[in-house]
Amino acid sequence: MRLFIAVPLSEKTRNEISLWQQEIADKTAGKIKFVKPENLHITLKFIGDTEEEKREKIISVLDSLEDRNSFKSDIQTVSAFPGMKNPKVLVAKLIKNKEILQEINSRLEDKLLKLGFEKENRYFIPHITLARTKNKYGRESLADWFTSNERAKFDEISFKINKICLFQSILKSDGPIYKEKFCKMYK
Repeated sequence: MRLFIAVPLSEKTRNEISLWQQEIADKTAGKIKFVKPENLHITLKFIGDTEEEKREKIISVLDSLEDRNSFKSDIQTVSAFPGMKNPKVLVAKLIKNKEILQEINSRLEDKLLKLGFEKENRYFIPHITLARTKNKYGRESLADWFTSNERAKFDEISFKINKICLFQSILKSDGPIYKEKFCKMYK
């Protein structure tokens, strides 16, 4: 099973992001691949291929996270990884309460390390992946778009974070399908 832990987004939030994606799709001339609205989420930890018996241990780790109240976050700024001059991944960075997700990510990393999962060595930046470039033409198109600064911001989109889920990613020729396997709910 190919697994990851993430914050799912509400349908309303996914639809708002999708409208923005459609708006800039023409400006990048099909040279970047947008994430399908139903697959938009905030990844907290990519786990990768995992044996079935370890899945239950991962669920126990999620279930053991401290109970907390749901909280609000928002996105407005559009950015790119690794940077604006050579963008490979187009992202929306979280503004409000990102430190809560950073704390949750840190706890997940520590607990999963004890189960034998490698710790991510990059600094965790809470974000929603919006699109990926297909090739150098896509990177150039995206860099040009950033240079023109055309809609490099959303109208602020606020949303509630009320659960963290373990997802299975099923790879298909027309893109992945994500299935929730377990969710830790917040009040």
